[in-house]
Amino acid sequence: MVMVLMGDNPRCLEEVEIAVSLKVPIIVVRGSNQCNSIINMLKHPEEDHEEMNDIINEGDFHILEGKCNSEDIASYLHLLLNFSPTVRPHVVR
Repeated sequence: MVMVLMGDNPRCLEEVEIAVSLKVPIIVVRGSNQCNSIINMLKHPEEDHEEMNDIINEGDFHILEGKCNSEDIASYLHLLLNFSPTVRPHVVR
């Protein structure tokens, strides 16, 4: 199972909490305000992110940013569904 976060739906944060508690990898795609905010938090984990601290520190996040398209997202999704990387990528371009 893999979660792909791409939008600004407020309910997504509840689903992210569930994914983190179940140790489900989360692909965050840059573009929406919510995803951009989460990516910024992931890139600056030393800062205090209030209620998001535990989620940011415990989650298995994978960031897709730059010029990625639906095919790039699908390829990365398939990678995580079939293979668990031993070295966690921080940013995929």
